[in-house]
Amino acid sequence: MTDADREEMIQRRLAGAGAGRRATIPRVPRGGPLPLSFGQRRLWVLDRIGSMGADYLVPTVMRMPPSLDPGLTRRAWEALVARHEVLRTRYVLVDEEPMQVVDEPGPIDFEFRELSTDDALLWAAEVSETPFALATQWPVRVRLARLPEGDHLLVVVLHHIACDAWSNGVLGEEFGTLYAAYAGGGEAELPSLPVQYADYAVWQRDRLTGELRDRILGYWREQLEDLPRMRLPLDRPRPQARGGTGGTVPFRVPAPVAERLRELGKEHEATLFMVLLAAFQALLGRHCGTRDVVVGTAVCGRTRPEVDRMVGFLVNTLVIRSRWGHDTSFAELVEIVRGSMLGALDNQDLPFERLVEELQAERDPSRMPLFDVMFGSQTDDSLRVDLDELAATQVVPDSPAAKFDLSCYVEDVTDGSLLGRLEFATAIFDRATIEGLAARYVRLLALFAADQDTLVALADMQESGTVLTGPPPEEAPLVLDTFEAQARATPDAVAIAAGDVRLTYAELDTRANGIAHLLRERGAGPESVVGVRVPRGEHLMPALLGVWKAGAAYLPLDLATPPARLARLLSNAGARILLAAPGPDGVMPECVDVVRVDRLGDFPVTAPARVTDPDQLAYVIFTSGSTGGPKGVLVSQGSLAGYVAATAGYPHGPGEVPLFSSAAFDLVVPALFQPLMSGRTLRLLPEDLDLADLGKALAASAPYTFAKMTPAHLELLTHQLTAEQAAGLSGLLVVAGQALPAELVRRWRELAPATPLINSYGPTETTVSCFAHLVPPGEEPADGTVPIGLPMAGVTALILDAELRPVPDGVIGELHVGGPGLARGYLGHPGLTAERFIPAAGGGRLYRTGDLARRTATGEVEFHGRADDQVKIRGHRIEPGEIAAVLRAHPGVRDAVVVAHGQPGAPRLAGYAVPTTGAVTTGMGAATTGTSAATTGTSMGTATATTGTGTGTGTGTVTGTAATAAATGTGTAVASGTGTTDLTGTTAVTVADLVEHARRHLPEHMVPADVILVGAIPLTRNGKVDVTALPLPGAADAPAHQAPRTETEEIVAELWSRVSGIDDPGVHDDFFAAGGDSITAIRLIGSVRDAFEVEISFRRFFEAPTVAGLADAVEDAVRAEIEQMSHDELLAYHGEPGP
Repeated sequence: MTDADREEMIQRRLAGAGAGRRATIPRVPRGGPLPLSFGQRRLWVLDRIGSMGADYLVPTVMRMPPSLDPGLTRRAWEALVARHEVLRTRYVLVDEEPMQVVDEPGPIDFEFRELSTDDALLWAAEVSETPFALATQWPVRVRLARLPEGDHLLVVVLHHIACDAWSNGVLGEEFGTLYAAYAGGGEAELPSLPVQYADYAVWQRDRLTGELRDRILGYWREQLEDLPRMRLPLDRPRPQARGGTGGTVPFRVPAPVAERLRELGKEHEATLFMVLLAAFQALLGRHCGTRDVVVGTAVCGRTRPEVDRMVGFLVNTLVIRSRWGHDTSFAELVEIVRGSMLGALDNQDLPFERLVEELQAERDPSRMPLFDVMFGSQTDDSLRVDLDELAATQVVPDSPAAKFDLSCYVEDVTDGSLLGRLEFATAIFDRATIEGLAARYVRLLALFAADQDTLVALADMQESGTVLTGPPPEEAPLVLDTFEAQARATPDAVAIAAGDVRLTYAELDTRANGIAHLLRERGAGPESVVGVRVPRGEHLMPALLGVWKAGAAYLPLDLATPPARLARLLSNAGARILLAAPGPDGVMPECVDVVRVDRLGDFPVTAPARVTDPDQLAYVIFTSGSTGGPKGVLVSQGSLAGYVAATAGYPHGPGEVPLFSSAAFDLVVPALFQPLMSGRTLRLLPEDLDLADLGKALAASAPYTFAKMTPAHLELLTHQLTAEQAAGLSGLLVVAGQALPAELVRRWRELAPATPLINSYGPTETTVSCFAHLVPPGEEPADGTVPIGLPMAGVTALILDAELRPVPDGVIGELHVGGPGLARGYLGHPGLTAERFIPAAGGGRLYRTGDLARRTATGEVEFHGRADDQVKIRGHRIEPGEIAAVLRAHPGVRDAVVVAHGQPGAPRLAGYAVPTTGAVTTGMGAATTGTSAATTGTSMGTATATTGTGTGTGTGTVTGTAATAAATGTGTAVASGTGTTDLTGTTAVTVADLVEHARRHLPEHMVPADVILVGAIPLTRNGKVDVTALPLPGAADAPAHQAPRTETEEIVAELWSRVSGIDDPGVHDDFFAAGGDSITAIRLIGSVRDAFEVEISFRRFFEAPTVAGLADAVEDAVRAEIEQMSHDELLAYHGEPGP
């Protein structure tokens, strides 16, 4: 077989040519309404939803010469409408099912005006965006404007339900033929049409049954099993509904590159289209960090000769999924894409609409089912007229409608090059992002054309990776040296304030010296580790500084650490000495020498001699991780000194620095040492502080020069402080430990608009923090989470893909951090150290953070969660943080988290929400269990309330004034029945509210299977969410069936049963979860409209697909209608005579 033979075979197969003779499409009688094709049915549904009004219009705007005759233009279009039935077809409901009605030929919707050029363009834009009323209007309108200079502007608008790109080519050609014949005084002779579109629609439905259907469907089920959703890096959060304005970015592939790509295709018996698609999927894979890429592509669907000249919507959408390995070359990827494409073409007879239904794809109004990105070989669907005497110039709209998140179209041009364009949804992408994507696509094509054996994973998508660098580090003295110098300079200044105790700098230094001598006597010295288990109080800082003065490193231990774990940590760290808290020793490990810091005896008050070595170990902090057991992070004195020097600007104005989190976590490091290096006072809040009293305790000693806390702490303070207290709290707030929601910043700013805030980011392995973003007063953070900002002094960073290649700006990758602030590694784990701390190009090391990030157009870095945070639910990869953000956005929710429970491979999402009112509502029967005060550091109170009816019982965590007043240390709140445990006397949000809210903003697979209301999100002692303390789902019975409660609900339920065949629906039963589909839903809405004589949109029902939701929509519509009535209309409505 020659190359020409192969190309002809492929082209014939792509065109749908097959072997053997097939029965022709039969004509069907036109005596009444006829069914829609599958494609028309979907477009009709989208049209009825209401938000897609202009998305599926196909406008063509052409500038025509002065010789154009308006009368002949109208005559030619009327002839086209008479010739093609689909252009004079209406779409109506017959017995609640959409049907098509073909009308007799007649006058068309045509209008002629004489206008200025600007007015004509405005008219064209208005006509192009005006939806069709498909039940009463034909799906075509023509407008013609004569311009002052004599030219004309011809506007033709079609609805996609009646046409596709192929159809428009037919219409453009036939219009030219008809116009030319009429202009010459004759009649056009067009070939007769074997079939019309209505015949095709009936044939399609009759044909796709039995064995053929099963075979094709089997292919698609296998091909699309476990289908992923690509995580396109968006510039803005995805809106609730898809659609809206689109933008376009053109690009060109030079002719030499295009020619080499054609040759490459021939070598692999692939078309140029397949080669271009392979490169585009490679681009998307690199862009999204995946090797499993799904795109849609359109095929003309004209696989039979009798439909060649037929106008109508025959185009079908195929889902092309390509999967490859880390060592796949581009040549191999072309083979993979070729196989995927040919397999899809062999099974293209199943319409996309049926595929979606059969696969039961999740409904999500914000995106297309199955895929988000489209790839094609034609840049637009508009008409093209090409007559010598009617030379037309296409007028392309600046802002086309965005049908998909992203679309790529490439076509051949006469000079041998390729002309392409990327269309994008402006609601989620910036133009700069798409311009960068287009440039990278052109670059990849050139690279693959030059060397088809290039590995896809290693192909350079940009000239060089962006290395993020912070300011050069200043020479930093060691923390202990700086403290000692400060103690000599201000010996009588207060260094420590703990309750009623005050320690001056001299006293603190003297106590630390005594501890140092004791430790030296017990054998402590350089590189040895001393455990410190001391509460926040007067003995904490002498212990930490004393360890350093002895030349050793400290291991901070939380007081709540169970004895067995305590022994394990001390053993792993090699610690032989434990500095313990005053009071009863309790059960202490036998492997260590326990020293009470309040029973030191007589030791010298001067500092022991020591060697100043920045490489010496400063502390060991154990962190949990995905590896199973805790791992000890080794931080040197030099790394610590560099970090503290980089945060020297934290102090803002006078005041102390508060410490209210456990010293066992490095988040508190700047609070521990920054004040003692600058002559300020460290304010230690008591260890047994109830978080319910955090605001009160902080306000009592305010103002502070700076305060560092987690977002969870800041969330508490927004509810515990008055505006006056918040404004006077601190000169600077530093927030770290978790992603900082922009909404939380906005709420804090409502209380304290003048307080600057820093979002600080950094794993323990980078010595506390390595990135920072300042949110100055007056700056409004964008939606989502606050950026982590720019590298701090001395920090270098790269965002890399799985192959450790730099990703382009805007692309999500794993954040890698380098610089002198890196920890040594993990204590006793050289293998893990080598895995996480990798060599950097050009020398040095990089720490693999495991955090996903991307660099924005402003140069700052955004945090995008953990690489291993994803949860897979029904084949969909999910970020729980995204769902939690939606729950937090509900006005009745103060805070929320989402976690996955269940067995591996079958997880269930559970959402935990804290009502803004402080009340815990059992609502639909959800229950929450109490949490341990020992775990959360929060005293819990006992409260009992009985409201509502029934005998169900649930338990819940309660915080707030009522709980505090009756605090018992540990307790539960019990809610009996289906009512509310209300601690404030106001109405609380219910579980049903949050489920409805989640359904409005999330696809079904992201709606939590369990929503549990809690009095507070339990926190660990370092202020992070304590997932282990959250109550497990299933503590309460499933929501009981609830019968209609109002007359409106009774009528809606009756109509629901009649349409769906479901008997006795509960008012909160989900229509779609019960097996309903879009068509049945529209039938139900139509029945409700007829019964109540009100207009209910499909979108309103989609947001709350329950009897209760639909009844509420009816009542809202009736109320709105009556409120708009005049006095006379109200009298007439009641049957009373007017004045």
